[in-house]
Amino acid sequence: MDTVANLFNPHCQVHSDSLLEYFCVDHDQLCCQYCRKKHSSCQNTMSLTLSSEGIQFSHKVSDCMKQLKTFDSTCQDIINNRDHCVAALKTDVRRLKETLSQNCRIDKIENSLNEKLEDNLKKLWNEKQYAYHLKREVESTYDKIVFATTHGTNEQVFIWIHTFDWELKKIESNIRNAIKSLKRLKNIYHLK
Repeated sequence: MDTVANLFNPHCQVHSDSLLEYFCVDHDQLCCQYCRKKHSSCQNTMSLTLSSEGIQFSHKVSDCMKQLKTFDSTCQDIINNRDHCVAALKTDVRRLKETLSQNCRIDKIENSLNEKLEDNLKKLWNEKQYAYHLKREVESTYDKIVFATTHGTNEQVFIWIHTFDWELKKIESNIRNAIKSLKRLKNIYHLK
């Protein structure tokens, strides 16, 4: 089981020996004591304690959770679509085999048909497995937010949510790429 301490790194990415103690509202950036000096001219730099008040019930947390639920739903749609494509492909192949059963060139055509079928089924299976992988990643991230907001301090949740943006963008990018790469199966089973 994760602990809240394992969910985030409270150290500055620039000054690894320094803890994050401040937040610059102007730049939406977490700061250590050294980074804070770079933000001395900023109007809204405050302690992490002050800036993290009420984070567990904030729009930022609820927006992240809503976005993850949307990602989860999209992954499930991909999985369902791939299942539908497999069923449609198998139906098309069955119908084609019935039509070809009266043709004398059946062996040659059937071998070609079986090769194409296996290739497409493999592609569909791989796409479905990748969607399952993305879905598990989304569910894990959602569980981490729930765990952090339930068991973490305001500061811990604040740091985690603000460093979490890159992970949300990565998940969204992976889902978009998965959708773009989905194979459209045309009726490639025609007689030559």
